[in-house]
Amino acid sequence: GVASHDSSIGGGGGASSSSHLPFHQNDLPRPSPTPRYGDSAGIGSTAILGLGGKLHEWVDTHEAASLNVPVIRRFTGGGAVLVDTDTIFVSTIMNDSDAAVAHVEPYPGPIMQFISELYTPAWKGLLTLRENDFILTNTNKKFGGNAQAITKGRWLQHTSV
Repeated sequence: GVASHDSSIGGGGGASSSSHLPFHQNDLPRPSPTPRYGDSAGIGSTAILGLGGKLHEWVDTHEAASLNVPVIRRFTGGGAVLVDTDTIFVSTIMNDSDAAVAHVEPYPGPIMQFISELYTPAWKGLLTLRENDFILTNTNKKFGGNAQAITKGRWLQHTSV
């Protein structure tokens, strides 16, 4: 099976990877109340699997290998996402003690509600929070995936769109 820190995900070819995303939850970057934006320039199609996700439930490893799509595991929860050069990543890293989030309980639901309120002015009604995902308001289709890493006194939330 695939353990949460397995260094060999998949069964060979493009679906194998000995890498994880570069942060470990104990090494979260310095907190910032301003979301950090990044793009995936230089990253080809890659399947990224959440920490607790079961590979066989989220990724067709034979298809990934045949298409030479690497599969890597991130240190945050959530399911799986396929990213490419058009994907935008947005991360928010906070200390529980920061005044801006003192009212936010360190659990996925309250964090997602806070993030939704933070992003709403920029979205201008285009996106809506539904459960743990952002959807396009006019089509009701998923637009962004989210995951968190929650540690004692800190949390990180990221969205890929």
